[in-house]
This record gives sequence, C-alpha cells and structure tokens, in this order.
Amino acid sequence: MRTTLTLADDVYQAAKTLAEGAGRPLGEVVSELIRRGLMPQGMQTKEGGLPLFQVPAEAEIIPGNRARELLSDEGME
Repeated sequence: MRTTLTLADDVYQAAKTLAEGAGRPLGEVVSELIRRGLMPQGMQTKEGGLPLFQVPAEAEIIPGNRARELLSDEGME
C-alpha cells in the first residue's frame, strides 16, 4: 500500500540509515519497525512469526508428555 507519512527528522534519518545499511527500501524498513512497535511489550518473534519467550534459568522444565497432559486438561489437544 502506498501512503504519505510525516516523520520527525530524527526518525526519518535513523530509518534511512538502517535502510541504506541493509540495502533495503526505506518503506520495507519502516514497515518492519512499525510491526515491532505494535507487538506487545517484551514479545519478540523468530523468523516465521513464532514468539520467543525469556525464561529464567531456574524455571522448571516441563517434559513434552507433561505439556500434552496440561493441554489436554485445558481442552486444547
């Protein structure tokens, strides 16, 4: 989609620098930055859209069979 945006000078310069450094079009870089900004706070995704979660080192590991039981208990499997 084509549209016109008015950006703050510093935002434009930063996006332009990122685009030039990556050899990508400015619109593509701005779209990616907006997508990141629209994600819930703290949520990151891996290529393909899978969410990444920060898990504390001391967190209990849930084995696959226990995860299936939990999903089944919730009616999700």
